[in-house]
Amino acid sequence: MAELKLQSADANLIRDLQDRQSFWPAFVETLRVTKAMVQREAITRYGSSRLGYLLAFVEPTLYFLAFILLRTFIRDKVPFGESAVLFLISGFITVRVFIMVSRRIMFSITANRTLMVFPSVTPLTAMTARAAIETFTMSTILVVFYFFIIIGSESTRINDLVEITFAALALFVLTIGVGFLNAVIVSLFPSYRMIYSIMSLPLLITSGVFYVPALLPIELANIIAWNPVLHCVEWFRVAIYIDYVATLDKSYPVQLGLICGGIGIIFSRAFRVRILD
Repeated sequence: MAELKLQSADANLIRDLQDRQSFWPAFVETLRVTKAMVQREAITRYGSSRLGYLLAFVEPTLYFLAFILLRTFIRDKVPFGESAVLFLISGFITVRVFIMVSRRIMFSITANRTLMVFPSVTPLTAMTARAAIETFTMSTILVVFYFFIIIGSESTRINDLVEITFAALALFVLTIGVGFLNAVIVSLFPSYRMIYSIMSLPLLITSGVFYVPALLPIELANIIAWNPVLHCVEWFRVAIYIDYVATLDKSYPVQLGLICGGIGIIFSRAFRVRILD
């Protein structure tokens, strides 16, 4: 059934491409193609069953439970606040969202090369469609995880919901921007996927998941401050805790995400012929 729906989505996409009207603005045409690709991505990712969407929660949940069990086994004190679960989730889920979404956007061009024989299907539309699906999925995961943490503990409260929304927006700007740039790089240099995979562990270690960065020696704190995901983690914690002392530059992850995304878009147009080879 999922295969039939996928074929139907492909047929709709082809029909959209073939049924072009010259008086339509190019922007509207791009929106139509992107919408069709979003539908195709959704069917490819989740299939015809709602269970496919629920499975998106499995990986972050398993990772998170593993870290909670590790923390319980070590019997270490909570680095900050009263809830070890809330402190860990504010760091761990942020890092996992960045890694998972940027990696999946990274393969958006290579996964849709066969459709790019149509002029209206560009690397940008492929990247945008994948980013839309992943952003929606991970936004839902963030909301659900924080919701259950809050209702599951009488002592757990979020200090500033508006600020936590801005932190999430900054995280997705950074993630999508890096994903766009990664998608172009891996299309030109396939071995880059291995390099990016190796970076996951150092990223987790230097993002302040298990500790308060402000308590580190100043020399070490200055080094890990180059990690943009660290600032997203710190932004979430500033929104959660009233008296949290953060190592935070709010403009850094947003600016870096916009720069990476802009470079990715420019390169996707400049090297389109090489990308499609």
